[in-house]
Amino acid sequence: MIKLGDGDIIRLTSAGLLERDLPLNTASPWMLKLLLGGAAWLAAIFVIAFVALLFEPRTNMEAGALGAVLLAAGALLFASSRALFAEQIALAASLAGQGFLLFAIARGIDVDSPRAIAFVACAIQVAVFVLLPNHLSRLLSAFFAALAWAMAWRLGWLDWSGSTQSAFAGLVDWIYGVVPIVALAAGLVLSEARWLTTPLSRWFLPATTSLIAALCVAPIVLLPIERSAIFGGGGAGLAPWPLLSLLTALGALAAARYLGSAALMALAIVSAILSTIAFYYELTMPLLAKSLLMLGIAALAFAAHGYLRKREVA
Repeated sequence: MIKLGDGDIIRLTSAGLLERDLPLNTASPWMLKLLLGGAAWLAAIFVIAFVALLFEPRTNMEAGALGAVLLAAGALLFASSRALFAEQIALAASLAGQGFLLFAIARGIDVDSPRAIAFVACAIQVAVFVLLPNHLSRLLSAFFAALAWAMAWRLGWLDWSGSTQSAFAGLVDWIYGVVPIVALAAGLVLSEARWLTTPLSRWFLPATTSLIAALCVAPIVLLPIERSAIFGGGGAGLAPWPLLSLLTALGALAAARYLGSAALMALAIVSAILSTIAFYYELTMPLLAKSLLMLGIAALAFAAHGYLRKREVA
């Protein structure tokens, strides 16, 4: 077995000799893929709607059973065919089954808070990621699992009665919600040379891409929640949260740059820009303090860029 170093992987990826995302059905033109995918999703929507109307799940048990059947059907299609049409139908059935399962479990355990629902959704996505044998399904499952985990913890410091928790409690929730995703993504990126040529790549490869994408998207998704907390409950001490989102986006940008993924880099840049705008228009923090913090972030970004450049040359 030939073991590749970090620099070898980056150079091979940049030269187009190594595909990181393992695209499927690359022999077909993208227009044909789009047409087949759209037709598959349209057919799957009609079939799932017919099944839901036929069985009319009224109880939690019925909804859970229907979700399990749809998930099993999706797994069977994934395992039996690699055709694009069949894979898209399987993906639609899998997503519908996950929705029914989430509804059944949330109702069955009498979940009445958005935070608990997010944790249940995260657990379902992790199970689907481990069990379903499809690269695209694992990409989506890892992405939604990370996003649900981050949202679950960030929702913890927003009291839906109209008041907010203390700044320290919000910081703790941010650490529990975002830092584990950052640590897991960093570990996968830095150890890629050791697992890329092993069977573990079936899970680690989609997980790496999806975790970085989730770190890019999470700040965008959570910004409205942050703004609602700041303006709805007075927002004492909550002004730095867009800054934390900006740091998260910059970390995702560094990971994407290290891997040489242009798509993830573009997504991270958009996330960083939106977080910067939100931080700039946060009126509860003095302008001088915001300016000094932004200068510090710029210095860190330049330092990270220099470090990554040195790693590429080496």
